[in-house]
Amino acid sequence: AVRATTLDPKDSTYWNNLGVYRYHAGDMTGAGDAFTRAAELAPRDPVPQNNLAELALAEGRREEAVRLWQEVVRSSPTSTSAQLGRIQLALLDKKPAEAEGHARAAVNQEPGSGWNRYLLGRALQDQGRDKEADAVYREALDLDGHMPDLLAEAAACARRLGDAARARGYLDRALKLNPRHARARQLADEKP
Repeated sequence: AVRATTLDPKDSTYWNNLGVYRYHAGDMTGAGDAFTRAAELAPRDPVPQNNLAELALAEGRREEAVRLWQEVVRSSPTSTSAQLGRIQLALLDKKPAEAEGHARAAVNQEPGSGWNRYLLGRALQDQGRDKEADAVYREALDLDGHMPDLLAEAAACARRLGDAARARGYLDRALKLNPRHARARQLADEKP
């Protein structure tokens, strides 16, 4: 991704992809720089804005994340990024059934997206539907098993279902990808 960015530093997609790579690797500063550059190059593109919101939430800046997602929903209401924003806003507002509806629509819109399935799993998990969430997390992992956020939540769900070995495996993978991942570290420090 770095070489691609150097080849065309005026293309926002390269910067956004670099940001995603850095985010999953735990380089939040680098991710923020890359997402910001992508947003500067394509101010009407909701994708970098959505990713900046995800980053803000991951760093504990909830109000900023909400503001960014609300802007994405307002400015690009039919985009996939707006759909993802609606899911996250519903989850933050403790409305998991509403989040589930938006997440199912996002999965139907982009069936090959592991991230969309991860968000559906979170909505199910927040409703106490761990068996369904577990199945969705497994599907998401089959699509993209390199997301520490997904691996950490899949681990939490597997642990609640009594599968400590699978939970440990997910946590090991999450921490290998990002040794500083807060949720994975929290779960690793807890006794099963």
